[in-house]
Amino acid sequence: MRFVLLILLLIAQSFLVPVVAQQEAERRLNRTLDKLSNAPTDSAKVMALCEMTGYYYANRQAVSHWMDSVMKYSSQALDLSRKTGFSYGAWYALWQQMTSNIVYGNHKKTMSLLTQVADSQAINALWEWAKYYSDPIYSFRINYDSAFYFNDQARILSEKTQKPSLISLSYNRLAVLNCWKGDTTAALKQAAIAASYYKKPEDVIAVMWYNMGISVPFEEKYYPFKLACYERSMNMHRQLNFSNKLNLGRLYMSMGDIDDYTGNTDEAERKFLEAERLLKEARDKQIYLIHLRLHDFYFYKGNHNKAVYSAFEGLKSAEASGLNNLHQFYLYIGNSYLDMGQVTKSIEYYEKAFASARKTDKRINGVLIKRMAKAMVANGQAVAALDFVRKANHEFITPYLRDSITKWEAFGICYVALKQYDEAEKYFLRMEKLAPSVDKMFAAIVPYVLGKFYYETQRYDKASPYLLRGLQTPKGFLPQIAFSEMSLMMYRIDSSRHQYESALEHFRRHKTIEDSVSTVPKSAR
Repeated sequence: MRFVLLILLLIAQSFLVPVVAQQEAERRLNRTLDKLSNAPTDSAKVMALCEMTGYYYANRQAVSHWMDSVMKYSSQALDLSRKTGFSYGAWYALWQQMTSNIVYGNHKKTMSLLTQVADSQAINALWEWAKYYSDPIYSFRINYDSAFYFNDQARILSEKTQKPSLISLSYNRLAVLNCWKGDTTAALKQAAIAASYYKKPEDVIAVMWYNMGISVPFEEKYYPFKLACYERSMNMHRQLNFSNKLNLGRLYMSMGDIDDYTGNTDEAERKFLEAERLLKEARDKQIYLIHLRLHDFYFYKGNHNKAVYSAFEGLKSAEASGLNNLHQFYLYIGNSYLDMGQVTKSIEYYEKAFASARKTDKRINGVLIKRMAKAMVANGQAVAALDFVRKANHEFITPYLRDSITKWEAFGICYVALKQYDEAEKYFLRMEKLAPSVDKMFAAIVPYVLGKFYYETQRYDKASPYLLRGLQTPKGFLPQIAFSEMSLMMYRIDSSRHQYESALEHFRRHKTIEDSVSTVPKSAR
């Protein structure tokens, strides 16, 4: 789960418009005005007007009159396009008006504009708007009522065209939408209708099954459904002679996730490496996703040399792809260095992560704040770390509820270092209170944190229940070193109580894990 949501955040960042610095915004506006003034042809003027529209749409958070400006320039582009017979310009200008009205919340106006375009264009527009309201890869503004409304309108229009491919795609998209919502029964019914329009295996249906698997929530109860969707997709790819290497690579990556989170790590690694091979052959522009996944896999397994290598590979491929916010890659590199005991290097990369986020939309993974605090404390800067955590919480955007767990842990880490244990305990208990509201993967850290805190403050009666619960955590939910640390703490607690049999079992587990990791980090997270 941790990595799947990182994927969503990273891809979303590639679609989100970055917060442009005022100076750069002014330069862009001036360049566009220059194009408009010196357009050599009517079609060039139309495209310059559309570019002006795009400028105000992109800067809608900073410009109060953005909607008025969008309508002004897009209307001029539309009028000139119709006068000169420039059909693409007319469609593009209408698309800008409709999409702006969607964002503005005026659905009625959008639907009235939609009547001015061809059915096939209208269907594609409706699909995009449904995605805008349902798919976290493209939007954090989830509204399933709106998503189903637009998808249903697309289905009605597609049935009106009587084109099997469009009707099939409408049910295809409804199936995926129901997966986002977690309604697998409805999704399967719509998938069957979508597939019924083809008499033989088709790539579009193979991709549909993959999209259904990746879209359903990454929760344990949905693992069988995910796996069934992936297997149906794989079977169809097999019948198509594995011709679509891009989709096949992503399919292997997603199947590897299931293997990893169910404890089948050897098979997971095989699938991740096969995904990497296929995506390289397909020249996937988002190949950094498999590099991040490999980092995540090796980091949690305890192989920090391979983890940091994968993070650097991801950084290189992300830079080559033009991804704006690179903070996740710097975070991962910093994590590996910190856990190998290279504190100064880790701080260097965490600073790069924050700098990258500042240049774009200031969205970060909340873990970054915690890891920087941990590195600063390890570097003897506990007071500065606490000040940094306070400021970072105000400056940066952490979009998910689970981020609060890591941000509160950051405060706890600082207060422990300052020996203000009552304050530290308050923040650690806040983590515990929030844990039931987030996915198990992100809540898994809580027993480890509280168990370690009570152990280090010599409150063994409070520590042992948390540590024993932490040791029952599914294998892929915590780094291996966390299990090693908890086992060692329980060995010492049980030894102090003269419970030698259980103490020996905990020590054996600690040694087995310690011997299995290639580089023993200083702490689990």
